[in-house]
Amino acid sequence: MSVLPRRPALPTKGKAVATPPRNARKGSAGGRLDPRATAELVDLLWDTPQAVTVQDARFRVVAANRAYCEAVGYPPAQLLGHDPVEHMPAAEKAAVLASRTELLRALQAGRQPDGSLDRCVHDANGRMRWFRSVPRWVSASDGSPLLLAILHDVTAEHVARAQADRSVHELEHWFDLSPIGMLVYDASGLIVRSNAAFEQLVGRAPVMLHDAPADLCELLAWERDRPHPALRADAPALEVRGSVSAADGRRMRLRARLRAFATDIGEVRVMAAIEDLSLEEERDLAQLEIGALMDTAGIGVATYEASRGWLRSRGRANPATVARPPTSAALQAIGRDQVDPESLEEFERLQQALREGRRAQARYEVHTPELGRRWLLTRVEPADLGGGRAALSVVTLDVTDQEAVHRRNEELLRELSTILSGTTAGILHVRHGRIERANDAMAALTDYSVEALQQMPLADLFETPESHGMLHTQQEQALRRDGLWRGERRLRCNGGRLVWVQVSKRCVADHDPDAGLICSYADIDELHRAREALQSQAERTRAILDSVLVGIVTVGEGGIEWMNRSARRMFGGELADFVGEPIATVATADADHPLRATHYLDGLEEGRAETFECRLRGRDGREFWVVGNAVLTGRGSSGRQVTFALLDIERRRQAEVSIAQAQASLQRIIETAPLAIALFDASSARVLRLNQMAAMFIGQPVEQVLGRPPGDWLQPDEARALLADLDQARQQPDGLRRELPLAHSAPGAEMRIWDVRIVPLESAGDAQLLLVASDVTEQRTAEQARFDAAVSQREMLVKEVHHRIKNNLQGVAGLLQQTAARRPEVAALIGEAVSQVQAIAQVHGLQVGISGPLRVKPLLEAITGSVQRTFGRPVQVRVEEAPGGLPAHRYALPEAESIPIALTINELLTNAIKHSESGAIGCVLRCEDAGVSITVTNPGRLREGFSLAQVPPGVSGLGLVRALLPRRTATLALQQVDDEVHARVTLTAPGIAVLDPL
Repeated sequence: MSVLPRRPALPTKGKAVATPPRNARKGSAGGRLDPRATAELVDLLWDTPQAVTVQDARFRVVAANRAYCEAVGYPPAQLLGHDPVEHMPAAEKAAVLASRTELLRALQAGRQPDGSLDRCVHDANGRMRWFRSVPRWVSASDGSPLLLAILHDVTAEHVARAQADRSVHELEHWFDLSPIGMLVYDASGLIVRSNAAFEQLVGRAPVMLHDAPADLCELLAWERDRPHPALRADAPALEVRGSVSAADGRRMRLRARLRAFATDIGEVRVMAAIEDLSLEEERDLAQLEIGALMDTAGIGVATYEASRGWLRSRGRANPATVARPPTSAALQAIGRDQVDPESLEEFERLQQALREGRRAQARYEVHTPELGRRWLLTRVEPADLGGGRAALSVVTLDVTDQEAVHRRNEELLRELSTILSGTTAGILHVRHGRIERANDAMAALTDYSVEALQQMPLADLFETPESHGMLHTQQEQALRRDGLWRGERRLRCNGGRLVWVQVSKRCVADHDPDAGLICSYADIDELHRAREALQSQAERTRAILDSVLVGIVTVGEGGIEWMNRSARRMFGGELADFVGEPIATVATADADHPLRATHYLDGLEEGRAETFECRLRGRDGREFWVVGNAVLTGRGSSGRQVTFALLDIERRRQAEVSIAQAQASLQRIIETAPLAIALFDASSARVLRLNQMAAMFIGQPVEQVLGRPPGDWLQPDEARALLADLDQARQQPDGLRRELPLAHSAPGAEMRIWDVRIVPLESAGDAQLLLVASDVTEQRTAEQARFDAAVSQREMLVKEVHHRIKNNLQGVAGLLQQTAARRPEVAALIGEAVSQVQAIAQVHGLQVGISGPLRVKPLLEAITGSVQRTFGRPVQVRVEEAPGGLPAHRYALPEAESIPIALTINELLTNAIKHSESGAIGCVLRCEDAGVSITVTNPGRLREGFSLAQVPPGVSGLGLVRALLPRRTATLALQQVDDEVHARVTLTAPGIAVLDPL
């Protein structure tokens, strides 16, 4: 490159360089100027008013003209041989060093750098000067690369741009900090900007107004995919009011002021400022509501400001509200002589507070001539108005009714405390897991004093901390769902003693346990022990059931609950394999299998049994036939429960199949055997065919019968009967079968019995009827003989069964009596069971000597005799017969009704003895044409309001009587007759039958 001559700086020519020799080489590498062209260019630019610098490959300044020195204010000695980065701000140095890498990369590639560079330099006075240059690589005279840069001073441009950016940032900060919701959108509906206040009002701002809710679009004057026509850059601001849904679902009343403006590039944008009018509307509504409330409730309100006096007063002007003064004047009108002496202290305190401007509240009683004694509540509230002015607000209202209610509540609280102290149930008031109050009964139950129970954690009364944690969660859920929890648990008393209690917890406030609980505790320790004894008895009963050959399965709402040993053997598994499984788990694949039915738990009536016969498949794959009964055995709090009794009848079914096969073979033999067979034309009744046995049946030769109707070869009456049978058989798909006794007119002919069957035959031509008759005289005679023998044998077997059942029941009663002697605590319950078992035994004992229905009179005498022997109390039995009516011994009970009626009479007699310590027990049998009635009388009185409908079904007493009595044929009534209680059971047909005289 031909740079400036190597000589000292020439101030006359403005050069501050070291001058290289002028004999520079011609030509250069890459795109650089050759030395001669470079020297000429530098000489040409050196005196220009624009700054020029020349840097070597290490970017040190080797030449700089006068314009650059004057621009930066440094002398040439501080510029030449130095890197310009020394005079640059620290923030710019990193960018400059990074750009030099690109400059060197262009030099190595033999090309000129692309683009311009803006650089900042601190001048000698410390001011920042901005220069813009387009650097170019040139060659020195020795061929070394130099970087030539012509610098344009753009400091004013950068200063203006910085000021513009600062103004924009200030506007953005003002936009974001504004408490008014602000938004800007363009003509396409794009939301350019929105502040936090806007999103607090309407929620998160959408990207496009096309996606915004309709109410927001209406508020922002966005109509049909474009701004409102009134939004123009030259138009005034547009105001819109509307209701918009907030983020929390509330409807907010908003006001928007919108103005359109044009950007620098001609785009139209809309700015919206949105104000919340909800507070103003709420304020106006509150003022309206407060005014209406004060006018309706008769509350007097007055405001006093020290400099202006009483500013405002509101109240009712009705003279009837003298006791509720509407203003301060009315308050001052009440003198000391109108205030009750006991309230003077409160009234004086109120007057003192008014004079001193203090906050006060007073309740006092006054006497007025119009309304008499009234209670007033006055509240004085100081406040500060704008400008630091003090004011007083006085509110007076009539609280006479509230005072009366308060005193009544205090009286009820005292009465309730007296009741709680006198009850035998323990009562606790619990809040946040601690006992706040307890009655004396709770103290006696837990062996703690009332004072010791107060503030005691409720968890201390639980058996263990684990039981408290487990029950607390269940109780909390039930209380929040139903507001009530009931259950039984063990209560830890003082000293560690545990007792069983029945607990009832109820929320003080609806479904809010945190507001407090009222807990009652009833001692059921004795009942629980009795229950355990009954459970033990039930286990012994199940052990007995395990010994029977009939499979017993108990099914609840959750599936199988228990099964005996025979059922487990049938099903091919253990009890654990079937617990919780449906009973249908052992059913075959038949869709209509009885065990797949779901009506047993819901539709089966108590005391009713449903019988079925089906096949079962055990776990071992064996399939077998069973006959079973389904009986409802549990209901109420324990849930409904059905007991299935299953008897394996596989061998019997196999026998039945064999019998059916034998019968089929026999039927084929009969069809091929000599029978009376005749074929009739269905329309004309002419005989088409017949065999010799048919001719014998008719009593005419074959030739006289064939082709002729019955009227030609039978007597008129016999012909009409046969024609009627043929017509009836033709109308029935299954035909007609009947036995026909016939006696031919031949001398010495005897009466014969024929089994006649007439069936229609399907044929392509005319309809035909087939008559098949067989002589069954000998068979009917033999059948009658067998039937008579079977009846006789059955009667003998029934008597033997009744005798054995009676003996077995008496044995069971003896075992129960022995158990009662060993376990006195359940003697009463077992005694009732013994009485019931003996009543059933009496029924079977009476049926030993007879068959069929059981006569009422001997049954009644047997039951009363059994009760007399059991309780040792005489029972007077009397029979009353209606004049001209049937004698008592002709009335009898069907076999199905005898045991329920016997148990009913036994329970009524037992109740009569239990509820009367002395006096005669009577039993009257009254016979009438419509039926019989049995009345049991005993001394005593029914309790007030007693009703049979309130007696729940049970296993003893009136509950058992209601459950046992047949509903269609028997009624029960209890009534008070003078000093006696009469229990009457009335039996009507078909629950009562009339037998032949003895």
